[in-house]
Amino acid sequence: MPGALSGFTIIDLTQGLCGPFGSLRLGDAGAEVIKIEPLAGDAARTMGPPFIGDESAVFLSLNRNKKSLALDVQKPGGQDLVRRLTAKADVFLEDLGPSGAEKLGLGYNDLQRLNPGLIYCAISAFGEEGPLRHLPGAELVVQAMADYTNSLGQIGEPPVRLGTDVASLNTGIFASQAVTAALLHRARTGEGQRVAVSMLGTLLHMRGIMWTAMTDPDDWYGFHLDNYTKPPDEGYKTKTGRVFFGLRRGSSEDWDRLMISLGLEEYINDPRFAGFGREATSIGRYAAEVKPIWEQAFKEMTNEEVVRLVHEFNGDAVPFMTYAAQRRAGDRPSHRWRVQDDRTGLAVFRHGSADPQPATNPGAAHRGDSHRTGAKFRRDRQVEGRRGDRLSSQAKKSRTIRANSWGASAWTQCPAPGMMTICA
Repeated sequence: MPGALSGFTIIDLTQGLCGPFGSLRLGDAGAEVIKIEPLAGDAARTMGPPFIGDESAVFLSLNRNKKSLALDVQKPGGQDLVRRLTAKADVFLEDLGPSGAEKLGLGYNDLQRLNPGLIYCAISAFGEEGPLRHLPGAELVVQAMADYTNSLGQIGEPPVRLGTDVASLNTGIFASQAVTAALLHRARTGEGQRVAVSMLGTLLHMRGIMWTAMTDPDDWYGFHLDNYTKPPDEGYKTKTGRVFFGLRRGSSEDWDRLMISLGLEEYINDPRFAGFGREATSIGRYAAEVKPIWEQAFKEMTNEEVVRLVHEFNGDAVPFMTYAAQRRAGDRPSHRWRVQDDRTGLAVFRHGSADPQPATNPGAAHRGDSHRTGAKFRRDRQVEGRRGDRLSSQAKKSRTIRANSWGASAWTQCPAPGMMTICA
């Protein structure tokens, strides 16, 4: 079935997480994405563990539905090929930093002369103006600068990073959103344009609602303020695990019946449980203070029993889930996944009605915040010198010619079936 962006062609000159995640979203919507990598390969190819064979699971997850072209854009011939491809494309993405593309003759003005309707998207760490514009950036640097590390951990202890690459991935989302809006504008007016997003700008925008709430508040209360001071929320302990629950929609009758069912009648009129329990659960004012009361009531109940009881009285409740638990949840009719394994054995998930199939490689399970660390980092350094040979071997498997007079490879669609279509 054609996607909303079927028929559009994207030239993607980005590496790592931000740009590839943005072009991934465009590809998932049906666009043809031609990924241009250095001859040594995208840096994300070495991100791990985990690895699927000798391929990074992170790279594979970011680059499905794409074609690949290994190309040296520092050479005039490589630059010329990029211009030729872009002259027939709809969108061009780059993350070379302010003036980086212009130095290669691949700036917006250079490409717009060849393709007046081109949508040009530039991605940077710190934006294109100001004293930081030429500095390199990374996920943890931007999280720290944007105040994101201050809402996790314990008061008085060092800040804690978000496990998700929130700066990189949300920048990719904003990039795809900007490109889509620009394509709509072109459909209406015929005009192409240049759009720009940055990692720091993305997090500052997202953090803005917190800072707005801090502007002369009447009371230092509410999620947008006391997230700085509340302890970490690990849910409510039960006999078999932990659950998260909240009471937002229940009536007075629902509230009374819930408390009676749990043997907590003495707290029905406790001011800390005001608003039918809204102040005593989730992000309520007294939720942390009264948590031991709830956990005492739940101690002989399983996760499933607590969830079922809260749902019975119009509350919200879910068990804390792991990756493995999410896989098992695919058997539920209301939460089915379509799971398909490509030649690497990597599990690819999409909501759908098809029955789930198990992954053939248990290494497919991975955390979203995986990066090169520890022993794996040392191993990567040892094999850096062999990466060219390894990639050449992979290229032969996908029938890609990797050499000609100006150091580029011909691109081709990988022969792997299914939703994961990547040239390695």
